[in-house]
Amino acid sequence: MKNILGLDLGLSSIGWSVIRENSEEQELVAMGSRVVSLTAAELSSFTQGNGVSINSQRTQKRTQRKGYDRYQLRRTLLRNKLDTLGMLPDDSLSYLPKLQLWGLRAKAVTQRIELNELGRVLLHLNQKRGYKSIKSDFSGDKKITDYVKTVKTRYDELKEMRLTIGELFFRRLTENAFFRCKEQVYPRQAYVEEFDCIMNCQRKFYPDILTDETIRCIRDEIIYYQRPLKSCKYLVSRCEFEKRFYLNAAGKKTEAGPKVSPRTSPLFQVCRLWESINNIVVKDRRNEIVFISAEQRAALFDFLNTHEKLKGSDLLKLLGLSKTYGYRLGEQFKTGIQGNKTRVEIERALGNYPDKKRLLQFNLQEESSSMVNTETGEIIPMISLSFEQEPLYRLWHVLYSIDDREQLQSVLRQKFGIDDDEVLERLSAIDLVKAGFGNKSSKAIRRILPFLQLGMNYAEACEAAGYNHSNNYTKAENEARALLDRLPAIKKNELRQPVVEKILNQMVNVVNALMEKYGRFDEIRVELARELKQSKEERSNTYKSINKNQRENEQIAKRIVEYGVPTRSRIQKYKMWEESKHCCIYCGQPVDVGDFLRGFDVEVEHIIPKSLYFDDSFANKVCSCRSCMGRNSKRFFESWWK
Repeated sequence: MKNILGLDLGLSSIGWSVIRENSEEQELVAMGSRVVSLTAAELSSFTQGNGVSINSQRTQKRTQRKGYDRYQLRRTLLRNKLDTLGMLPDDSLSYLPKLQLWGLRAKAVTQRIELNELGRVLLHLNQKRGYKSIKSDFSGDKKITDYVKTVKTRYDELKEMRLTIGELFFRRLTENAFFRCKEQVYPRQAYVEEFDCIMNCQRKFYPDILTDETIRCIRDEIIYYQRPLKSCKYLVSRCEFEKRFYLNAAGKKTEAGPKVSPRTSPLFQVCRLWESINNIVVKDRRNEIVFISAEQRAALFDFLNTHEKLKGSDLLKLLGLSKTYGYRLGEQFKTGIQGNKTRVEIERALGNYPDKKRLLQFNLQEESSSMVNTETGEIIPMISLSFEQEPLYRLWHVLYSIDDREQLQSVLRQKFGIDDDEVLERLSAIDLVKAGFGNKSSKAIRRILPFLQLGMNYAEACEAAGYNHSNNYTKAENEARALLDRLPAIKKNELRQPVVEKILNQMVNVVNALMEKYGRFDEIRVELARELKQSKEERSNTYKSINKNQRENEQIAKRIVEYGVPTRSRIQKYKMWEESKHCCIYCGQPVDVGDFLRGFDVEVEHIIPKSLYFDDSFANKVCSCRSCMGRNSKRFFESWWK
């Protein structure tokens, strides 16, 4: 007999049943459930599709603690340095009133102050160092971008006034004692410029103490020291097609192979475009698929390569098809197919730069690989590594790799000869990192791409390149596989979604416990809850839709309370009455809402007769007179209309 395990994975519990069956009978051996220990906050956050998970919230708080710890470390180092130089302020200076402190800071820019007063000013500068922007601040989230623009505008106004931050705030506090300095955020550069102005003035009076080395140490190694970001390359997964496993010196199983390619890589973008083009399906009125020639596919690629999006109207125009004929396009054209985002953004940033055409060149050459098709004996082609020397790839690599804007602009000047300041500013503002990584390495793309360009779909191209993209097994291979005695637990943080990780680990525990008691299973049938099958965006949309319907139902309940208790059935009836514009769907005669809700001469009619199709959902119901309903109770609406 077959030993079958059935699993029902939900958010808060896992249901299971063990069944034994043969061709003649079935036997329910056992059944039960296991509660998943999720907190109310975790469950609510996951269901609502919130962008910030519990792990992200912990990371934010930990980042705040680290920032405060680093501030305390800088303060300790600065106090030690000031003590060595004899500049450490006493208690009277440490507790100066706000107005006097900002006045001292403003005075230090143009007049001589005492060394201990200068030490107090430096400690004040160390408290607030300003906003240091990165490339990703200038693209992506609109809120962040607007915030950065506001900071930059405030800094431009400060430069026009020819004042330092200390001078400006002292002036504002003099005019208004309740002026909020904390809300006025300026970039790091403005604070560094104020530091330099103070030191340039005070070093004239204390040349033996404020030497170049001392000023450099205080500025670059203590107050405005910026720790370089840690590399996160270890988080990038390896290519499923090219990764290999081996045993290291300690006997531990380790994986090796190339990492997956960034999504913004020009090579990945070209591969993605060809995948999208080969998935395009156009059907005519007779539901027949329209043939797309190789020349038309090339034209579609050229369009996608130079535009942000390919819309349905653009597709029909490129294929020479009439918009009025009624051609049906696939689901992908509801929002359109995304074009070569990397090339489009770089082209937009270059603007009217004279050498733009050369910088956007990205030509791919084929070469013979060392692999042979075992069935045909033909050598499998692949894209040559020469693509790495193409101008667009080299430009992308520089924009992708360098975070510091000043360093990036310097490299663009030296390596690419770009001397236009506006072009350099636009190029350095492009964020090519945020898009993340794809699912294939450059090596795998080089092998798959030649077959995609021939018009094969992704599965066919992978097979032609020698890859099994879905890890499919034949029946013989599947039966020959060595199976584990127990399912291994998912490692902590192996999945990006901690809620799913908890549920799957509970499932692993359930399956292992049941195998110990009832033996190995010949089949395991799994049913997933709707939320587990949805993406974050889909969960968020579902949650918003449910809330919207709930609010509408509450409003309807208030309107119909005069006709009786606002039950679920009556709320649905009111919606049907609204949908049919207060008339019978068949004869068009006006319908009184009170009669419909109470069932007087007006009833609910099924569009597809319930006697023929057992669909009692809201979508299959309309408002109908009782006389019309009697005449059409077993007929489709379409046949009645004719």
